[in-house]
Amino acid sequence: MTTPRGQGLLEMTVAIGIIVTGVVGALSMVSGSVSASKESQTRVVAVGLAREGIEAVRVIRDSNWLASDVKGGPWDEEGRSVPPQQIENLNRKYGLNEPLWRQYAIFLENTVQGDLGLSGRVIRAG
Repeated sequence: MTTPRGQGLLEMTVAIGIIVTGVVGALSMVSGSVSASKESQTRVVAVGLAREGIEAVRVIRDSNWLASDVKGGPWDEEGRSVPPQQIENLNRKYGLNEPLWRQYAIFLENTVQGDLGLSGRVIRAG
């Protein structure tokens, strides 16, 4: 009897199947690693933005809280006289005639809804 040389069709099919399985496994590991890396990077950015947002809200809250203890009001400017009726209208429009606890509750409600109000520059210019 002679010994066969080379490989038969069945052996070749099994060898190709093993190679393909190894290559597909390696590619899926690389793909999973890349997607996990992107997700991790996105989460880091999201956490950073959330921290900045919370800090911005704290700064706004603290500056508004401290501003209520100051004599005068937001409508007082040096060398400029604002009529009392106009000050009343502005205070009513921006809720400054409400008690401090109510102003804070309104601020928190608006903040949760994403409304941080007008900037000081807009109010002064308007």
